[in-house]
Amino acid sequence: MSMINSIPPELSARISALEDLVFHLYQELNLAMPSPAQSVAGSLPDEVTALAAAGEREGAIRRAVVLLGISQQDAVLRVDGYLSR
Repeated sequence: MSMINSIPPELSARISALEDLVFHLYQELNLAMPSPAQSVAGSLPDEVTALAAAGEREGAIRRAVVLLGISQQDAVLRVDGYLSR
């Protein structure tokens, strides 16, 4: 079972409401919303961002998996988000 499927419906509804509120605030403040990839990019350790900045994308992805205990797919999203800034 994926983690998304294990979220209780009431929590999922609350998250959705909060996302709508954040979207509304960005619109009201006339700010560009960051992409999901850019949003998670800020959660990378310095070691991972240093590898990515040095052109070592694959190494940064592998290190993110180890340091953060996340899936390779999540690590790719975060590193690519960091690189697209």
